Amino acid sequence: PEFIQATGIEKIRATVMEREQAKKLKGKQKERMQPKMGKIDIDYQVLHDAFFKYQTKPRLSKHGDTYYEGKEHEAVLREKKPGQVSEALQKALGMEAGGPPPWLVNMQRYGPPPSYPNLKIPGLNAPIPEGASYGYHPGGWGKPPVDEFGRPLYGDVFGTATAEPEGGGAALYPKEPWGAMEDDDDLEDDDDDDDDDDDGTVTDDHGSVTDDDIHAGISSVSSVPSGLATPDSLHLRKAAAGISTPGSGLDTPDSQSSQQLYQVLEQRDAKVGSAAFGSSHAYNIPTNKAAAKSAAAAGGSLALDP
Repeated sequence: PEFIQATGIEKIRATVMEREQAKKLKGKQKERMQPKMGKIDIDYQVLHDAFFKYQTKPRLSKHGDTYYEGKEHEAVLREKKPGQVSEALQKALGMEAGGPPPWLVNMQRYGPPPSYPNLKIPGLNAPIPEGASYGYHPGGWGKPPVDEFGRPLYGDVFGTATAEPEGGGAALYPKEPWGAMEDDDDLEDDDDDDDDDDDGTVTDDHGSVTDDDIHAGISSVSSVPSGLATPDSLHLRKAAAGISTPGSGLDTPDSQSSQQLYQVLEQRDAKVGSAAFGSSHAYNIPTNKAAAKSAAAAGGSLALDP
């Protein structure tokens, strides 16, 4: 950095390096065994001013940028525009004030740069400044690029083309507003309609409608579609064969009272014997015939399928 170079540390370091190179091998070995300290002495006030008075903020990368070696030495091209030569570049190229750039002759010979086809370059596709002349003398603008008939190749290099009139595209592209505000008459009509609503009567072009007509129309509209009326009662229990459920139209009080809910089995004593899980009592289960008879007598059906 510049504030470090201002301390003169580079000159002192270069002087010390020259002294060490001038020493012989014997002197270098002696320097290793008995080194001398304080070879590079700089005034403390100079170092203090360099870091606390003249130090500048280094160039830092932005948030999210990836740093790589040499990034701080790259040129910032966002502020640079093609065709505009800065004063520092003019001085480095040895250009005269108002003179042509040194690459103009090659552009006249090979054509404009393909990366900037619409760039206006004086002496190539645009007229040269006033007071300048073509030629290869010092300060000359080379030779204008023309064909065998003397017509410019890349643009109006002589400045003879007529300029487009100002506002020529106004007829093709009219600048009329595409939207407009509503008239005040429409707003007044809306206010009158609101006043009529407050009186309880809504007026329109077809006639007058009162509140009674509105209530009558609402009551005439049913919210339930046809065919989806809710029944009074709904029975979900399955009925046995030949037995009707209440509400089906086929039940009678006698059939409802004759249905048997359960049957008590007869218990008897039994011997356990040699069985691993024996019981001291058993139940008399009626056979299929007896069960069918009892079910027929009770008015129901029973099926045993072990």
